Amino acid sequence: MPTLALILLSGCGLLGADLAGDWEGEVECRQPEVQVEAELELDAEGGGLFAGTLDMVQRRAAPDQGASAELVLTVTCAAELETAGGGEQDLDYDIEIEGVDCELFQGGSLVAWGCEELGVGVDEGEDDFGTLTWDGEDSIEVDDGRCQGELER
Repeated sequence: MPTLALILLSGCGLLGADLAGDWEGEVECRQPEVQVEAELELDAEGGGLFAGTLDMVQRRAAPDQGASAELVLTVTCAAELETAGGGEQDLDYDIEIEGVDCELFQGGSLVAWGCEELGVGVDEGEDDFGTLTWDGEDSIEVDDGRCQGELER
């Protein structure tokens, strides 16, 4: 009988409600128009809590620095996400920006770095990423009203 219960529970999504693993995807934003590559690595902490890191890379043109200039921002965050069992759901989360790196490339070559030196304002600390919706399997949708995208495992 215990084997039958495990099969039924896993088939209903009550077991395996797990965010642990490596996630990656892209988020597109309006105003300014930018595309962000994101990688999320999570480990199970128990009780539906998952912790890890979120790394994001944003590339955008920097026309004030020259015709072929590209500004690359790399943001590193500590992330904690919490599930409420299995199935599709909006996730509770706490994401805190721990560091931001800025680099300026011209014609593919690194010509300057440092956010302060490049005049890029950086706010570290907690950040609001809007709604994170997990499909209960291998997809997390991101939507903060200005940026939308998807991370997949």
